[in-house]
Amino acid sequence: MVKFLLEHLEKSGCRILDWSCWAVHCEKKIAGVYTSRGWIMVCSNHMNMQDEVNQVVIHELIHAFDDCRAAPMVNWANCPHHACSEIRAGHLSGDCHCKREFLLCQEDSRIVNKLVSQLQFK
Repeated sequence: MVKFLLEHLEKSGCRILDWSCWAVHCEKKIAGVYTSRGWIMVCSNHMNMQDEVNQVVIHELIHAFDDCRAAPMVNWANCPHHACSEIRAGHLSGDCHCKREFLLCQEDSRIVNKLVSQLQFK
């Protein structure tokens, strides 16, 4: 899936360079992050299985696609824009698969649902 996404990003004019993906130590309990500079950082100290790393990279590549294809209209500081990309990335990456939700993401799902319910779209 990572190879598929990278190929389609490049076909769309959105190239992710080999040095753009980093394994880092994160203080916050997060899996990874995509920066608007085009960097993908995987919080290696929170990963226990290769499948988790794969999911994080796929999720962040979807953010990269959104950032490239929707630029300059996407504003990561705008909560509804960011939430929309998070929902897309969650669904398209497989984060929201029922088995994964049940086994790995129960607490995260409660937090996300609470945050989404608090969003005020204007």
